[in-house]
Amino acid sequence: MSDFNKKRAMTPKGQMSGNGSGPAIMMMPPHIRATFMPDPPLKHLPPLRRHAPIAENYVTEDEDDNKTGGMVKEEKKTGPSGIAAIPTSFPRRKKGCGLTGVGSLLHHFERTPPPERQVNPTPKSLAEAKRKARAKENEAKNAPYIEAYREEQRNSQGEFRNMNCYNTLFVGRLAYEVTERKLLREMEAYGPVKDLKLVTDKITGKSRGYAFVEYENEEDMKRAYRAADGMRLEGRPVVVDV
Repeated sequence: MSDFNKKRAMTPKGQMSGNGSGPAIMMMPPHIRATFMPDPPLKHLPPLRRHAPIAENYVTEDEDDNKTGGMVKEEKKTGPSGIAAIPTSFPRRKKGCGLTGVGSLLHHFERTPPPERQVNPTPKSLAEAKRKARAKENEAKNAPYIEAYREEQRNSQGEFRNMNCYNTLFVGRLAYEVTERKLLREMEAYGPVKDLKLVTDKITGKSRGYAFVEYENEEDMKRAYRAADGMRLEGRPVVVDV
């Protein structure tokens, strides 16, 4: 390392330079030194005195005693640039008028009731109205059929096509190999069976997988409903319902 590099060293911030001429920042050019200098303190300004521009706070022509129309004329002045300002006039302010709030303007607000709100239909409301109209139409269309069915139920005392609905049990998910004889043998374990109908195909004559079993007594039907559900016939569990 050369002797020049040994003597050269960084000057700490704010300390004198090596030759004793002052802080290193003072050796910088003025335009660069200005970036490191602090900004001058802000000038203190007194708070502004604001006045509310309300019509009641200004002198009108009727209240003016000087016969100037309530206007104060500004004299012609010359600005810093030497250009004369345009003379203006503005209303003179009354004495003793300070700041006021919004309360003095309430008499300008509208006092009539608001108009009735009109809600325009949306796609969702239109679809809901259409659904309700369709449901009402279907209800009116099916009302006579429902009334006729209820009247028939009241008059038949549970009898339909020579079978008592209150004593009849539905047996489903039957294997196609199950015959009426096999099903009757299994269902007679819960009570005497009055009638049994295995539903078959009209063309082929094969079983369709479900049957109706009518018992002599309603208690026997209830016992079969509780015990026969899930029973296996020909290796297949059956479903029992009323």
